[in-house]
This record gives sequence, structure tokens and C-alpha cells, in this order.
Amino acid sequence: MKQISLILKLTIIFIINSLSVQSQCAQNNTLIGTVTPPCPGTSTTSCINGGQYINVNVVAGNEYTFSTCGNTAFDTQITIYNGATVIGYNDDGCGAQSTITWTATFTGVVSVLVDEYNCSNTGLCTDLDVTCSLPIQIGNGCNTNTTICTSGVAGPFGFSTPGTPVSSCLDFVGLSYAYVVLYVTQSGPLQMLIDGDASTGFLDVAIFDIPTNADPCTSIQDVNNEISCNYALTSGGCNEIGTFFGCGSTVPSPMVTAGDVLMIVVENWSNASTTFTLDLGPSPAAQTGPPPATINPAGPFCNTDAPFQLTSVTAGGTWSGTGVSSTGLFNPATSGIGTFTITHNSGSAPCTSSATSTVTVNNCSTCLINNFTANIGACQPNNTFPVTGTVLYSNAPATGTLVVEVTNASGTYTQTFNPPFVNGTTFNYNITNAISDGSASTVEVYFTADLACTQIMNFTSPAACSCAAEIGTFTADIIGVSNNNYVLCYGDVIDIQTNNDWTDPAIANSPPGPVYDPGVSWLIYSCPPTIGLVPTALQDVSDDPCLLGIVSDFDLNDMND
Repeated sequence: MKQISLILKLTIIFIINSLSVQSQCAQNNTLIGTVTPPCPGTSTTSCINGGQYINVNVVAGNEYTFSTCGNTAFDTQITIYNGATVIGYNDDGCGAQSTITWTATFTGVVSVLVDEYNCSNTGLCTDLDVTCSLPIQIGNGCNTNTTICTSGVAGPFGFSTPGTPVSSCLDFVGLSYAYVVLYVTQSGPLQMLIDGDASTGFLDVAIFDIPTNADPCTSIQDVNNEISCNYALTSGGCNEIGTFFGCGSTVPSPMVTAGDVLMIVVENWSNASTTFTLDLGPSPAAQTGPPPATINPAGPFCNTDAPFQLTSVTAGGTWSGTGVSSTGLFNPATSGIGTFTITHNSGSAPCTSSATSTVTVNNCSTCLINNFTANIGACQPNNTFPVTGTVLYSNAPATGTLVVEVTNASGTYTQTFNPPFVNGTTFNYNITNAISDGSASTVEVYFTADLACTQIMNFTSPAACSCAAEIGTFTADIIGVSNNNYVLCYGDVIDIQTNNDWTDPAIANSPPGPVYDPGVSWLIYSCPPTIGLVPTALQDVSDDPCLLGIVSDFDLNDMND
């Protein structure tokens, strides 16, 4: 147990909040550039005039200080804008100079205006410093969301309540603790400085190597996973592993390997410091990086499966996506059938990483066509026949389509139904354009998302019911005022004469049975016809927009003269 002497000192602190949200100068300055300050660190814009401004890229959660303090060129004013909205203003925060400290509430760009008092510009210039500080990372008890991934100094990290007592050298007697996870990206000796914000006090540290895919907070309870432990010898407000930083340590640096996951436990034995930073020695010493977030493959699942715990190469983190909870519990019954994108986020800002993976849920319920009927109609005048019927199913897939298909030698004719497919629903289908050709035929019903769920029936298509009767060719003339085809005036007469190639259908076709005498019709158009020029069974001349009417009841046998 450490022995320390206590010195009590009363300090009176006056806190002056210099941040105001009212502007003394309008947003009419001249832009001279854009800066992105390092974090932690400072970016300086030299010789900025009153009446000029810079844009600054900011990150949510980081603390930014905008300051002309220490410069005496002229009396300054600073105004910060987010678009047209004033988010900060200061005049005389440090003597005649100005300073604003602001924690970013969004990631984006702010405009920092510098003016001379009172909103004037005499051409004098000053330096504008923009300093960025990272948010204090902290977690109650043992936690895995506080990480270090930047080279050099990282933090600040805060102290909080302890978790379960661990290690071979820490006391755990009601003091405050911090837990930080490191992901090793370069093998080498671990040279680490733990530096408190106070220059006195004992800071103790224990380091654990976390087994693959193990929970860090569970692993540190096994002292066999401990690779280093340093009980501070002096009350200097710092501690270290190794001797690189000169903090008075005699504990050697352990060798670590790329891919190792380490848990650092810091004990604030004296409670003298409120925060601390971590610093790793330069290469060839061990280095760290963002936590890997790779998701371990899982599935495919059945829609009837129980919930499944997804895992990543990094324990902890948060999960998101269809059917998954924030802790990574995936429920196929919630997601439904299909393929879904799952995201896993590890670490905490600024040390974060993200990975995505897909999870497939198959329909493992047996799809069944319960009832399938087909009524085959007779050949129609346009040489087609209808097929009608019903489809009743159960446990249909949630995606894809339901297809009814009639196939014969002339082609395939379909009708398609879209989801949702609800058990007990009957679909009525009606396919009317199948060609009558007398061939062997089938009518089939199936789900495109589950081709095993199908039914098929065989039948013979009705025989063709159309025939051609070649009766010869004719010439039509208009007798009267007009001599042009398709122009008919009052009093005109249409004269239709055979071209001497007339053939009686009864003779030309020689059909058995009664005499073949179908009659003839003449079609009257207001413009050249577009339908029926090349006869097919599916064409209907009555659909021609130019057709005015039909004159019929002529007897072909009367056409001999």
C-alpha cells in the first residue's frame, strides 16, 4: 500500500463564460480560405484582416477554440456562423482580443468572422488560432467502447466507477478507474505512457491480452491473461510500461503481435487527476489502429429458425439492419424471407470502424398448390381459344411472382400475379390468346421464388377453325365526281369488277359435304387500312381506326360475271 502525505490547498476559481449567441457584426466579410485543424492540435491562419473570414471543417463531439488572444494588432471581434445562423460571438474575451470555445453539435463547416471593433476594417491583420480537442472518453465500470487508434498522444480519457477487481497489482478500494481497448496493428515492444492532467498522484496500470473472440471485460478477470502490471513508485501523475518516456518505471515492455487485442486498466489511486492521455512510443515499437469490425459469416437461415447471435472479430459494438437487434441478435421470423444487409460498428469516436455483411433467410415452410383447375374453351373466330381457372395455395414465398402458363406448338401464353400472397386466397386466371392448332399442350402454375412449388396439366389444343378461300382479285372504280380512291362524293358510285381470275370457292376448295358458299363482304375505309394487310389469326380488322363499315351478304357464286 502506498504511503503519501496530504497537502490541503484552497483554490478559488472564477469561471467566466465568454460565449454569447448574439452577433455584433453582419455576415458580409470576405472569405480567404478553408482550414481543417488537426485533432488534437491547432491550425493558425496568419495575418487575417478585420472584415475577412475562414471556413473551418468541424467534427461532431470535438471541442474547438477560436482565438486571437496574444495578438495586439487591433481590437478584435469574432463571430461564428453555421450558414446564416449565429452560433457564437465574442468581444474582449482576453483583453482587447476575442476567444470562443464551442463543442461541435454536427459534422460540417462553420464560418469564423474576424472584425475590428466596431465592425470596421483598417487593413491591419492578426493571427487566428483554431484549436481542436477530442471529447473525453469514459465508461462506467468495465466497457469496450473506449479505444485508442491514433499515433502519438490519444485521449483525454476520463475516470469512472470500477468494475470487478482484476490484476495482480491494482488495489480496487473504492477508487476511480478507466478501461481502454487497444487493437495492435504493428508487432513490437509495447511502450506506453499514462499521463494524468495533474502533476502529482499515483496512476497504476495493468495490461491484459484478450483471447480471440473473447469478451475483454470477462478476460481481464483471469490473471493468466495479464501481460504487464505497474504499481507506480512515485506520486508524479504519470506511469509507463517500458522506459522510453522516462517516467521512472522499471517494468519492461511486453512484446505484442499485430492482431492482438489489449485491455488497459488504469487505477486513479490518488484521485489527483481527472483525465489522462495515452502515448505509444514510435516505430519500431508496437502501434495500434481502429478496431476491426469484420462480421463472421452466418446463415443461410430458415424462416422458421430461432433467433441467432451474430458475431464479429471484435466483441461489443453496435449492430443494425433488418431483423437484428443492437446487440447482434438476428431473428429470421422478424426479418422475413429474403437477403438482408447487416452492419456492425466498433469502437468509439474517433476510433471507429464499420463492416457490412448479408444474411439470407430461405422459405423453409412447404409451399403447396392446393387446388388448380383449368377450363379449355373452343376455337374462336380469330383462331384462338381461352383457358380459364383458379389457383389455391398455402405457404407461398413472400417474394417473386405467381405465373400461369399455357404452352402449345404455337407458343407460350402467360398471366402473372404479384405479391402479397396470403394463405387462403384464390387467384382466378384468364388466358385468351392461345392459338388453336390442335397440338399437345400444357397449362402450368408456379412461383418464381420457389420453382418446386408448381402444378402442371396436359391437354390437346382445339383444332384450328379458320380457313382461306381464294376467290380472285377485283378492281374498284368510283363513277361520278371523284376519281380518287378513298374520296367519295355525294352521287358517286363504287363499281367493283373481277380481274377475270374469279374462282368459285365450291370448286377451288372442293370440300366434302354441303357446298362451300361463305359469302363475301366489302370493307369501307376513310383512309388506307393498317390492320389485316398481312392476315394472321390474331388480327381483327374491326380494330382499324380507318374502317367506316362493312357491306356484306354478297353471294360469291353471283360473281361469275
